[in-house]
Amino acid sequence: MNQLEAALRRVAIDLDSRQRSWALVGGFAVSARAVPRFTQEIVPDLVLPVASTGHLIALKILARADVTRPQDLADLRGLLEAATPEDIEVARGAARLITERGFHRDRDLLTSLDELLAVFKAGGR
Repeated sequence: MNQLEAALRRVAIDLDSRQRSWALVGGFAVSARAVPRFTQEIVPDLVLPVASTGHLIALKILARADVTRPQDLADLRGLLEAATPEDIEVARGAARLITERGFHRDRDLLTSLDELLAVFKAGGR
């Protein structure tokens, strides 16, 4: 077992034992839901809950900073390519909720999503 697998297993055990709802987010989650950006067999035989494609889209739009975080845009392209219409609606709902709760960092997340969708549909992948 490598260090990553050991850490993920420990986190899973700790959170599950405390009956906490949780899911993997970030790069590993994007790799699970879209085009992998890491080796696919990083942690064989380890099953973890992963954030939905729609939720990952909303989080990536929130985190996006093209100059300092260029991977976010690449992740968004992969997620949007894999997204179903239902995933896009989940992303819209999550963006609304993030905004309603005041965690939107003064960004218009829904407009950002619409702009990305327009670029993606126009072939600007």
